[in-house]
Amino acid sequence: MKNSKISFSKKIILILVCFFIAGAVFADEGLNAVTGADASASLLGNFFLNYDLAFYYQFEDDISIGLGTKADWNVLQNGIEPYYVILPYLYGRFSNFTLNLGVSIDPSLFESNITLLPYVGLGGLYLWNVGYGRLGVAFGADLFFSLRDFREENTSAADQIAGALLGSIFSFFNIPKVFVGIRYEIPIWNPKKGSADNSENSNNQASEEAIGSLNEI
Repeated sequence: MKNSKISFSKKIILILVCFFIAGAVFADEGLNAVTGADASASLLGNFFLNYDLAFYYQFEDDISIGLGTKADWNVLQNGIEPYYVILPYLYGRFSNFTLNLGVSIDPSLFESNITLLPYVGLGGLYLWNVGYGRLGVAFGADLFFSLRDFREENTSAADQIAGALLGSIFSFFNIPKVFVGIRYEIPIWNPKKGSADNSENSNNQASEEAIGSLNEI
């Protein structure tokens, strides 16, 4: 069993390495990172503070593809609701539209059988040049299942049971979490910049050689 787990982990790592190698070959604008924080709320009163980090390759026509992770802290945690939810995802962006496809993980279940539930993130991202990178706003909705516990302290056993049932039944409406926050994009590697620098150095060298030749005349 142990060998199978190691084999599976190696396959995952190999897939990720191949993904980034392929991106490095075809990316026109290089590798970037975008990070930031946001706040989100569901229809049933779950409130989250979130941190987001993604690495992606930029292609022509404002198309980006990469990998990211979002960590959501359940601020108003109650009863059996998880304190944290981890959302690893595949990242895609076309112009100002963003799409995340991944899974949701409750870290408290790491020592037991983990059930991976689907996660989808839909949103918009607008960035403006600020300093070394670009700063802007992100907004949209994260769609993943999260239990809403309606039970309260100092209530009867019947009320506790009713609250648990309500939480299980109505958690379906708790799936969409509307969020808004800030993002900062950091350029990591840009092949065009390297080519432009080499071209500029070549032009400067040619100019210096021409000036030297004129001085000799």
